[in-house]
Amino acid sequence: MQSDDRLDRAKQFMPFDALKGFKEALRAKEISVEEHKDLSIEKSTDINNILSKLKVGDLINITYYEDYKYVSKKINIKKISFQSGKIIINNNIIYFDDLYDIKIIY
Repeated sequence: MQSDDRLDRAKQFMPFDALKGFKEALRAKEISVEEHKDLSIEKSTDINNILSKLKVGDLINITYYEDYKYVSKKINIKKISFQSGKIIINNNIIYFDDLYDIKIIY
C-alpha cells in the first residue's frame, strides 16, 4: 500500500499540460519569414513603366511584400498616389517600394 502512496505523491510533480493541443496550435501558426528582395535595375524600370500607366479602376495582377512574405493578388486600383508612392486597394495600402511584380490585365 505504501508504494501506491508514493505513486500518487509522485504524480503531482509530473508535467501537466493544462492547455492540451496549445503547443501544436502555436506551431501551426508559426510564420516563415521571407527576406525582402532587392529588384534588379531592369525589373525596377519595368515596374516604374507600368506604374506610370496605371489609373483608378485598372485591374492588375500584383505581387508585393506584406507581413514578412510575398503576396500575389488580382485587384482593382481604388486610388494611386505617385507623390507618396502608394496604391490603395480596399483598406490596404501597397507601397511602391514593396512591389515585386505588376501586370495590367486588359
